[in-house]
Amino acid sequence: MSDSYLTLAEKAIRHSRRPLHPKEILDVASEQGIVPEHLYGKTQYKTLAARLSTEIRERASKSPFYRTAANRFFLRDLASEKYAEYTAPRREKTLHNEHVLTLPEEFLKREEANGLLLGIDAVIENADKQEAFRYVVRKDAERRFDIKQIISYAIIFQNGKILDLSRFRAAPSARLSHLP
Repeated sequence: MSDSYLTLAEKAIRHSRRPLHPKEILDVASEQGIVPEHLYGKTQYKTLAARLSTEIRERASKSPFYRTAANRFFLRDLASEKYAEYTAPRREKTLHNEHVLTLPEEFLKREEANGLLLGIDAVIENADKQEAFRYVVRKDAERRFDIKQIISYAIIFQNGKILDLSRFRAAPSARLSHLP
């Protein structure tokens, strides 16, 4: 086991001889003076929990660790009936639970509104009058072909340059480039 977090977890749990929470593992390791200097940070316990979880997920019964409860870890070679194995539910990203604004594809076809629209005022007014706008959970919207997500963009010009900003890049990477 070459991972420093896993090594200190094994030593701390072995010393305590009971299942421990990642914060407790770090406390025991600190008391024993076995926390390497290169491990630091405000949320070491989260990193430790992630390393232990990954170890258990990837190696399953071949891992020296197992869970006895949510965020409680123990060693297989110390296991007893007292500490049954707990299977943690898989974590899901919650981003897909957000709601996005959509319009029916049929409405957009009737309005001849497809792709990038610069004169959007009339389309918005008609969609509003017809009560065509709907909020849909993002993961559902991304699986459906009968609706389209409304995504707004702004084009910014400055001194003959246009702001080039990708939706998925962080703002500091935005740059102004010369217009062709």
